[in-house]
Amino acid sequence: MSNRSMPLDLALQCIQEKGVFLHYDAERGVDLWTPHTRVPITLRRAVVKHRDQLAAMMRAGDVRVCPAPKLHKKYSRCAVTCSVCQRLDIA
Repeated sequence: MSNRSMPLDLALQCIQEKGVFLHYDAERGVDLWTPHTRVPITLRRAVVKHRDQLAAMMRAGDVRVCPAPKLHKKYSRCAVTCSVCQRLDIA
């Protein structure tokens, strides 16, 4: 079995293109939420490999991990941080 995974930047791009998003899981930490959507195993491996970095990006409200970056664009500061995602993370 191969242990290949995507680089983080490619994984983030794939997440946005497929319309899936990241969420917190009590047992796994950060995980993909993919209702009725097939995603490449290399994407799932990339999420596992970069789990700590993705969690930090989610806590910071980074728009690259935002489930709706186009909607949240008006709430973003310097096109890097989404204040809506930041508030959701605090809740």
